[in-house]
Amino acid sequence: MTESTGPEAAAGSAASAAAGAPAPSVAWPVRVTHDRAIAWLRRRVPGAAAVRAQLYHHPMLATSYEVRKRDGSASAHALVDLVGGRAYATEPWEHVAFVPLAEAEAACAAAISDPVRVLDDERGERAARDLVRSVLLRGRRLGPPGQLHPLREPLLFGKPNWWLTATKDGRPVEIILDGLTGRHYALTA
Repeated sequence: MTESTGPEAAAGSAASAAAGAPAPSVAWPVRVTHDRAIAWLRRRVPGAAAVRAQLYHHPMLATSYEVRKRDGSASAHALVDLVGGRAYATEPWEHVAFVPLAEAEAACAAAISDPVRVLDDERGERAARDLVRSVLLRGRRLGPPGQLHPLREPLLFGKPNWWLTATKDGRPVEIILDGLTGRHYALTA
């Protein structure tokens, strides 16, 4: 039996929950370039050999909601990780000039397969609504909670990440580097 590594391993057996769910057709533009990703790894792991950076796009769902109450309204935005299932409150995303996914992947010569979705759109939207309700309604214990309304259709997109691999003193190094923020997640180091 072989062990799967890399972003594909994150999907697990729960991928069947999203069987038939569409893959993203657009992507958030990459902010951390291939060269910057390689340079980042060389700075963080001095003496690394066989350094490689491969782009992949993590499936995400972007949502926007408004809660309407008698005394006014408020809005909130959320992103849902369709592989891990976690929802994140975020700044408005409507200003982002999403690019066709094929164009984003063609801009990078080294690309790997995107992770398999675990959540379908319905479960993703439910996670976003639950988060937004808690954010918008937190601290508003008195009075009716108000009505939650979507501001626009949810957007399915790919979030760019770099899968960085190398060796250091004969041992493998694997790190996921966020292609937007530069945050990293060590898998093997």
